[in-house]
Amino acid sequence: MRKRAFVHGLCCGVLAWGMFSPRAHAQPVTPEAQSPAEAPTRSASGTRAADTDARRHARVFFDAGVALYRQARYAEALESFQQAQAIFDGPVFVFNLARTCDRLHDVACALSRYREYRERNPKTGDIPEVERRIKALEADLKGLGVQVLSVT
Repeated sequence: MRKRAFVHGLCCGVLAWGMFSPRAHAQPVTPEAQSPAEAPTRSASGTRAADTDARRHARVFFDAGVALYRQARYAEALESFQQAQAIFDGPVFVFNLARTCDRLHDVACALSRYREYRERNPKTGDIPEVERRIKALEADLKGLGVQVLSVT
């Protein structure tokens, strides 16, 4: 069986730190562009210092993931984004994981992450683009007689 190339419906980049909509750019925006409204909320037991430390620690893995993604080292980028998300969970990680899985042609992973992103960010302006990518991936799988079920 020959491998099928999956066409990417969205732009070919990853989101920059702090950007919560999938307006992916070939050159990610700098994290300093994050608005205060996009800052994550603290947990009841957490402190501002702990949140800052977690963000800083996650940032190391995030930056490594972006660099690896730009070098087309997608498997390594995926690991870095997963480590960043384990430390500090945010929508930017979910979208970047979806894009990276998509680049690796891991349709199940990409579809699951795009669906998760859509669920976590239903009102973002780029949901129509994410929806188109989800439908394209579902159509590709349907052609192969396969489906992916996402449970939340």
